[in-house]
Amino acid sequence: MNLGLTRNLNLFWLLMGGFSALLCLSGCEKWQLEQSDFSQVEIISLEALSIDSIRITGQVIDLNIHPLAEHGFIWTTQEEAPLIIFNEGKVDLGLKTPSESSSFSKTLQVRPNTRYNIRAYITTDNINYVYSESQTITTGHGTVSTLELDYQRGDSLDVYGQLSGTRKGLVAIKHGFCWSTVRPEPTLTDHFVDLGQRRNDEVFSGIINGLENNTIHYIRAFALFSIEGKVDTLYGEVIAFEGDLNTWTRRAVFGGGPTSVGVAFSIGEKAYVGTGHQYETSLHYAGFWEYDPSLDTWTQKADFAGGERVAAVGLSVGEKGYIGLGFKYQMVFNDFWEYDPKTNIWTRKADFPGTKRFKASGFSIDTKAYLGLGQSFPDDIMLPDIWEYETTTDQWNRKANFGGTPRIDAVAFAINNKGLVGTGFGDGYQPDFWEYDPVKNSWTFKTVFPGSPRTLATGFSLKGKGYVGTGESAKGELKDFWEYDPEADKWTRRTNYGGVPVREAISFTVGDKGYIGTGNFRIDGVFFPIDVDELWEFEQ
Repeated sequence: MNLGLTRNLNLFWLLMGGFSALLCLSGCEKWQLEQSDFSQVEIISLEALSIDSIRITGQVIDLNIHPLAEHGFIWTTQEEAPLIIFNEGKVDLGLKTPSESSSFSKTLQVRPNTRYNIRAYITTDNINYVYSESQTITTGHGTVSTLELDYQRGDSLDVYGQLSGTRKGLVAIKHGFCWSTVRPEPTLTDHFVDLGQRRNDEVFSGIINGLENNTIHYIRAFALFSIEGKVDTLYGEVIAFEGDLNTWTRRAVFGGGPTSVGVAFSIGEKAYVGTGHQYETSLHYAGFWEYDPSLDTWTQKADFAGGERVAAVGLSVGEKGYIGLGFKYQMVFNDFWEYDPKTNIWTRKADFPGTKRFKASGFSIDTKAYLGLGQSFPDDIMLPDIWEYETTTDQWNRKANFGGTPRIDAVAFAINNKGLVGTGFGDGYQPDFWEYDPVKNSWTFKTVFPGSPRTLATGFSLKGKGYVGTGESAKGELKDFWEYDPEADKWTRRTNYGGVPVREAISFTVGDKGYIGTGNFRIDGVFFPIDVDELWEFEQ
């Protein structure tokens, strides 16, 4: 063999051996050594104790081979596995001899809501390091809970929530409630109430306003947590509110007892209810009562001077009340009476000049009253005529006939110097609504009432809106309640009437509240309808 070649080969293998040694030493920080004469290490458990603490337990495999100069844990929040020369945290548990337990553990204080990449490590010489496989854990974070909804009445409700984690150093830079009527999981891009910063875990509450009737509202608590400059938005559980707005409050029962087909009107801060009858006894009444909403009390006043009757028309003009028409058994009337609440005296006025009738309708505008429709007796003809009564002159004038089908038991009220008349029975249950303009003496067809076609309903006007509810359809008594906006010519369903489904109820307004009461309902197998005496207050 060529000596020069031999020497060159020996030099080559010597250099390769040195290079391999250097490569091993330089790589000990990057790869764990797996030679059989080195102990190995593993993480046997990784447990979150709280949102800001974890317990790590490691174990040395073959500890009897060599004592350890150092052992412990290292970690990072990066994707790459940590090394002794590349980490964000290290805990050195010191020496470990073969006589000691092979396991070791440590509880660490960490940041909430953070993902950690963790390794155990060991070394026998502080030069060569052996690492476990990486394990990851995401620490707990502050939580938000939506506790409950508390709805009482109106279009607002109270919501309660709670945060956790704020006692562990988390700061809620914002918290509150968000809601949507469209998305089942609302976010801050929807409606929300911001209650500001919070640093404790006590129960908090907020108010959600502007609820929509008969509409599902999805509601949940939220919080924006700040963790070392990082903002994280968390949400609580969603609670659905069905949107059945309780705008009705029960008031004192009618002083005259269970009654149907009476009349009602208001003067100033008081309301007046009277006449009517009771189905079970077949008695007709002339009783007349005053209701004071501020005291929620009824006071009996002078009986209606026209005598007992049902299905009359009652309304107020200025500071006086008026009752007329109606029937008593087989007697039908055309008389018209004025009531003065200051003197508690009834005065007969000029008789209604049209056909005697009952189940008519009426409304008032300025100093005038308007009466019409209804049914004659004994020929039972449904009438279309409308008459105007001028209270200042005690005179009647005929006006343009009603624009729709002649009918009985129609709802009537006035808004913004226009009369609104609709529903009732005439050639079937009617859903149409018409507006009367007294200046033009003309009727205009308006948007059809969207509820079931009905008769024997009741209605009133309140703060520029009209309201219609209860009554009877082909399927029986009703309790749905609707709002009419004359400017938009639009109907919107509101919360159902607070009482039982009824027909032949009375209604009135005092101040900014509406009221519906009395009436009756039927029960299968019972011959007579059941009269009621309840009164309910409506608030917009």
